Amino acid sequence: MKEVRASAPGTAPGPAAPAPDAAAQAAAAAAAKAEEERKQKQAEEEAAAKKKAEEDAKAAKKKAEEEAAAAAAKKAEEDAEAAKRHEAEAAAAEQRKKEEEEAAERNRAEAAAAAEEARIAAERKKAEEDAYAAELNRQRGEEEARKQAEEEAAAAELRRQEEEAAEKRRVAEAAAAAERKRLAAEAAAKKRVEDEAVEKAWKAEDQDIRLVREARPLDALAPAVREAHTGLLAAGKLAAAPLRLLKLEAVMNWPYLKVYEEVDGDSDYPECLDLPYTKASCEVWGRTLAVSWRWSAARPSEQQTAFSPMAPPQFAELLALLGKAKSQGMEFVWIDWSCVPQYDNATINEVLRSKLYFARAKAMVAIPTFTPIDGTTGGGGARGSASGAAGAPAAAAAAAAGSLARELLSSAKAVLAGRAARGSVRGGIAAPALGAILGGGRVAGRGWLGRVWTLAERMARAGRGEQLANWMSLETWLGMLVDAVLHATEDRAASALYRPLLGEAGCEALSGGVLEPLAAAVKGGASRPPSGAEERLADAFEEAVSAWHSSPVPELLTPAPSKDWLLAYLEEPAAAVHGAWSPPDRVWALYSWFGGWKESLDYESEDDLMEALQALAAAAGGGRRHVMRMVHKLGGGGAGLAKMVGGGEHDARLVAAAEAGLPGAVAEALKAGAYPDVTGKDGASPLYTCAKAGAAEAVAALLAAGADPNAAAAGGGGATALHEAASRGHTLVVEALLRAGADREPAKQGGITPLHAACEKGHKAAATALLAAGANVNAETEAGATPLYAAVSGRQVDCVRWLLSSEAALAAGVSVDREKGAKGWTPLHLAITQGLIDIAQLLLAGGANKEARMPGSHSTPLGMAARAGQAAAARVLLAAGADKEAADADHLTPLALAARAGHCEVVAALLEAGAKKEARGKDDATPLFLAAAGDQPAVVKQLLAAGADKDAKNKEYRTPVWAAASAGYGDVIAVLVEAGADIHACDTHGWTPLHVAASEGRKGIAQTLISAGAKKTAPDHEGKVPRDLAQAADLKALLM
Repeated sequence: MKEVRASAPGTAPGPAAPAPDAAAQAAAAAAAKAEEERKQKQAEEEAAAKKKAEEDAKAAKKKAEEEAAAAAAKKAEEDAEAAKRHEAEAAAAEQRKKEEEEAAERNRAEAAAAAEEARIAAERKKAEEDAYAAELNRQRGEEEARKQAEEEAAAAELRRQEEEAAEKRRVAEAAAAAERKRLAAEAAAKKRVEDEAVEKAWKAEDQDIRLVREARPLDALAPAVREAHTGLLAAGKLAAAPLRLLKLEAVMNWPYLKVYEEVDGDSDYPECLDLPYTKASCEVWGRTLAVSWRWSAARPSEQQTAFSPMAPPQFAELLALLGKAKSQGMEFVWIDWSCVPQYDNATINEVLRSKLYFARAKAMVAIPTFTPIDGTTGGGGARGSASGAAGAPAAAAAAAAGSLARELLSSAKAVLAGRAARGSVRGGIAAPALGAILGGGRVAGRGWLGRVWTLAERMARAGRGEQLANWMSLETWLGMLVDAVLHATEDRAASALYRPLLGEAGCEALSGGVLEPLAAAVKGGASRPPSGAEERLADAFEEAVSAWHSSPVPELLTPAPSKDWLLAYLEEPAAAVHGAWSPPDRVWALYSWFGGWKESLDYESEDDLMEALQALAAAAGGGRRHVMRMVHKLGGGGAGLAKMVGGGEHDARLVAAAEAGLPGAVAEALKAGAYPDVTGKDGASPLYTCAKAGAAEAVAALLAAGADPNAAAAGGGGATALHEAASRGHTLVVEALLRAGADREPAKQGGITPLHAACEKGHKAAATALLAAGANVNAETEAGATPLYAAVSGRQVDCVRWLLSSEAALAAGVSVDREKGAKGWTPLHLAITQGLIDIAQLLLAGGANKEARMPGSHSTPLGMAARAGQAAAARVLLAAGADKEAADADHLTPLALAARAGHCEVVAALLEAGAKKEARGKDDATPLFLAAAGDQPAVVKQLLAAGADKDAKNKEYRTPVWAAASAGYGDVIAVLVEAGADIHACDTHGWTPLHVAASEGRKGIAQTLISAGAKKTAPDHEGKVPRDLAQAADLKALLM
């Protein structure tokens, strides 16, 4: 059977397919139909399901919407109900609040009414009380005013009486002093004639040492010497005591001064004579020389071969003296280093006994240390040199002092030579002696007389009438004065004992005429010695020639070791000039005279030292205060000793009485044994406290008890009682302190003297007393201020007038100008800058230099007035003829200084006086340029109105407009532009004012200049226009 295959529509019939089975075909057709029906049914079912789902969704949505609408309606109904309820509650709350506020307002009104009623009642009561109190106060005030008036009247009357009494006392004292001075001058003149008659006959050898030629037996010596001899014998300290006397010939062959332990005393040819003191006859002592000398080096703790504390120049001096002594028949010499054991055992007992040896010896010679004139060490008497940073200023000051001193000494030598050429006997003696000293290059140290051991040795020569000539050569003596001049800036205590030996005239010449001015010159940085000092130094050397062989005060050389002398010594606060109380071992030098024959005391025991101090006080007839004074003189070494003295309750009473200002209680405490110089918790002594308070009676009691008039309070900057009294105008206290010997010129911190303090506060009476006592009216502080400067600083017109016109001040040589004043200021500079017109007029009338210049700035007083804006002061100076064109170090005239600072009134005064408007200063700037550069438009107007050149250029060709533009001073530019100033003027770089304004970023200034016609396109020397120099965008835009 053929297969039939159906072809797809549109295709070519293919080969015939085999015919299917009919059943199969039917089955297939039925299956296909069934499938198609199934699919159709499925599609219908799906469509029906979808439709139903959509209908269900619509129904659900509708239902949801209906439910939501119902819920919303319900909520809205509920919200409306709640709102209604809330509104009702709010209305109720508002009603309650209103009711509460009304109630509160009623309560406030009631409270206010009650308070007002209470206030009115209180005010009424207070008014009544105030009226009562006012009446009481009025009555009390009237009573107090009456009492105050009475007290002031009484005080004024007391002051008047005190001043009247003080004036009478001053007049009487001045008259007495004048009479004493006249008599002294007559006596001095007579003595000079007599002395010069002797000196005229001198030969060269007469200026050498004059050894004592007459020996004295024991019974011809001073009573104190015989008493010491007897006391030592009775105590058994002399009978067996060894005594060593060196043989002159042996010592003259020594290479150096041998120590005791090196001296040959046992060989067949001993170098010394060893024998008990009791075996030394008067004949032996009559052939003995005692040497008083000052060691040049400290003793080593252990013996060293060939060591000697006597320096080679001293040893050479010793050998020369021994040769002279030998020529006069002397055989022995006593020298402590060689005659007292130094290392074998304690030496103190031998040293104590040695004072008797100095008394028994026929003659005594002095060998001081020797110092090179150029200040270097060597030659004997090594001086401690400052080291480190702290010592550098002192070393520099010493070097400066030495340089000026050497120049001054050379000048004095020339003066003496000139006097000699005119017939002066003493000039002819002193000139070659001073020349020999300066030519020899070394001087005798001035410290010999200041040693306490020397003091004890000089006491041994009491009653012999010996002079300096018996102890040293004239050249050695004058060398000591040279040494004092060379060290004028150092502590002059070492020179203090030399000055009285010169007599009043010589002392004044050396101290007031040389040492003080020289010290001031060094402090002020002077390059030359003070004017006139060479004449005064020549006077001092002439007086020294007389003092050498005819001392006006011989008891100063050889004070008798009497109890009266000891008491005076213990009473004298300045006794420390001998160094007697520091360190403690020096006490023994005096103890050797006043207790040396007592039982042996331990040299280093504090208990025994206290016993020695008490013995000294008892020997002098003194008491506790004398012991306390010695204890305090021991400084730090007296801390433990003070506790041993006891009696501290009296000291406490004295301090309390002084602080309360009770003179009776002060006197009672002193009588009970209080130490007058005890200090309170503040470090002040009773005298200091009472002087500060003006308690004159208490001060008098303390001074009578020996209080130190120069004691300074701890922490007071060095201020003394005299400072305090002077600064407060306590004239009676000032006078009492001066009579008691208070230093009239103690310098507190900064160099302020009592006269400075008195003048600064305007206390003329106190200042008068100070001048009468010799205070230096031109004394300078460390800053260079004088008392006159201090009075100006304190604005004390009356005191300035007094200083410039009073007889006392003029006699003292007050100087109205001090070229080295405070920071270079003269009193006139200070008065001008402070606007003290009255004082300035006084100074000008007194001759003040109106052209004095400040160091560094070179400012004159007028320049200072201009700088400070003191117009009235400027007018005073201009009226006095001050140079209105005097320029300072920057070449600025007073007008330039005033213009720069904007002081219109000063500018007006200077212009009225004809000051130059175009004066050029530093950088060729005119006053107008400086005013413009300093933003002073008012002064710019003044100067323009006076005709100043509005376009004056400085050295860089910059005009006032240019300067104002650079600094940004618009007001100044406006004034200058209005005056027609050139706004196009270029400087050396070609910059116009607009260029510099652009460069500095000054938009406002640029706008002002552009509005005035400034060219925005003007090129500088590099072709740049102002816009090229601007940085900010807005400024660049302005300059387009």
